[in-house]
Amino acid sequence: MIELNIIKGRLESFRKKRIIFSVFLIYFAGLIFLMGVLSLNILFNRTFIKKTLNEIEAIKQKLSADSEKIAYIKENEKEMQTLLKGMDFFIEESDKRIQWAPILTFVGERIPAGVWLERFVSKEDTSQAEKKGEKAILISGYILPGIVNEREVIDRMVRTLSSGDIFSTVSLKDVKKVVETENNIELLTFQIECRLKQKRGAGNVAKESN
Repeated sequence: MIELNIIKGRLESFRKKRIIFSVFLIYFAGLIFLMGVLSLNILFNRTFIKKTLNEIEAIKQKLSADSEKIAYIKENEKEMQTLLKGMDFFIEESDKRIQWAPILTFVGERIPAGVWLERFVSKEDTSQAEKKGEKAILISGYILPGIVNEREVIDRMVRTLSSGDIFSTVSLKDVKKVVETENNIELLTFQIECRLKQKRGAGNVAKESN
C-alpha cells in the first residue's frame, strides 16, 4: 500500500514537470516566433524608411533645380517683357506695311507678253476701305510697240490678276496714249488699282502666289 502511494506520488510529480516543460516549450516557441515577426517588421520598416528618405532627397533636389529656374525666370522677367513688347510692336508695324516680295512675284508670273511694268506704289487715301485696314497699290506700265489689240492685252492682265488669291479687287483706273519724246514713239500707258486681301501675312501670300 505504501509502495502504491509512492509510485502514485512520483507519477503525479512527473506529470506536473511534464506540464511545466510543455508550457515552457510553448512559451519559448511563441517568444521566438514573435521575435521573428518583429524582426521582419523592423527590417521592412527600415527598408521603407530608407526608400522614403531617398524619395524625399530626390524631391528636394528637383525642388532646388526648379527653384533655380524660377529664380532665373524672375531675374529675366523684365527683359522678356521688354522683348515681347518689341515683338508686338514689330508684328503690328509689319501688318501695317505692304509685303512687296510676294506681290511682285505674283504679278510677274501673270504679265502677258508685250506688257512692260514701270512702277508699283502704295495708294495713300482716307477712303472707307482704307480705314477698315484694306491696303491698295497702283501698278503703272505700258504696252510695247507693235503689239496688236493693246486694250485686249490690258483687259486680259486685269482678269488674270483678279483670278489670283492676293488681290480682292483689280480695276483699270486709267488708259491713255502718250508719245515717248526721245524716240518719238506712241505708247499706250495704263494704271491698274489692286486692293490686297486683308489679314494676309507675307508667308501665306507667298505660299498662295505659288
